[in-house]
Amino acid sequence: MGGVGSGLEFLVVLNNVNSPSRLVDFVKVALSNNKVKIAAVVASRVSGMAAQTGVPEASKYAIKKNKAFFVLPTLQEVIELLKPDKVYIVVNSEVAKSLTEVKGEINGRVMLVFNGVEGSLSKSELALGEHIRIEDYEETPPAPVSLAIVLRELTKTT
Repeated sequence: MGGVGSGLEFLVVLNNVNSPSRLVDFVKVALSNNKVKIAAVVASRVSGMAAQTGVPEASKYAIKKNKAFFVLPTLQEVIELLKPDKVYIVVNSEVAKSLTEVKGEINGRVMLVFNGVEGSLSKSELALGEHIRIEDYEETPPAPVSLAIVLRELTKTT
């Protein structure tokens, strides 16, 4: 069965972010969705103004929503500490599976990883999960938009 099941929960990760607005928008999108269970929102490899002003603002938002928000140094540590059943990394690649291809496989504790900057994740980060792509886009949209699309597609019942 595809879509969301009662035992399904998501861990959403924004990796490599330096923009405070991108970080805050990502957290707001993740925690505003009322159709899926978001177990935690995580930011990894946070730098610059995102670390200085974005993390406190995102933390306040998560606290107000009574939800978990963590900041960890690396994607590998996120995976080691949160122990997902499956890791999906959203990438812009023709060889990555489409959302519709993986929708039926999604169950348990699922981690969705999004890149916080333009470009690609490092090779070592890309090796940490299965690659999925957002169909109908020439380039992967910014992380908050990608998150909204992915959550919408995975929660569609038809």
